[in-house]
Amino acid sequence: MNKRNQNVIFAIALVILLVVIGALLFRNNLIGSNEDNKTPVSFNINNISEEKLPVNILITDPFGNSTAYSYDYVEGKSVFDILKELDNSNEGLVVSYTEDPTFGAYINNINNYEIDTSSQFWEFLVNNEQAPLGISSYIVSPGENIEFKITDFN
Repeated sequence: MNKRNQNVIFAIALVILLVVIGALLFRNNLIGSNEDNKTPVSFNINNISEEKLPVNILITDPFGNSTAYSYDYVEGKSVFDILKELDNSNEGLVVSYTEDPTFGAYINNINNYEIDTSSQFWEFLVNNEQAPLGISSYIVSPGENIEFKITDFN
């Protein structure tokens, strides 16, 4: 076998080896593309700092319409702290409340929706569940979803 034939065989073997390695890498999802959404795109969730997740505030009016507000997470803030800060900002949230020295803050009005205090209250939910504490005592965590909606006592 002459030197030229050896080089051709070596080149063909190298191409075959590269094709096999490429096929194995694609098969094992080590590399790939997201053309036509056939290959899922993944990322390392550990690279996202939990402190960067905002706290989401949702206000649902008596007609079922909701307005969402986002607040950059700050450690140690209560829901009441956040409501007051949003009320003092240009975000469009308007809150009126009564502060009780024993029981904490009580919401009277959000975005000009008054409640009938004899039969209604502003329900406070955290991640779609009734909050375990009042708004003055509940310290938010990054990424939580906070909702307020008018609820009848019944």
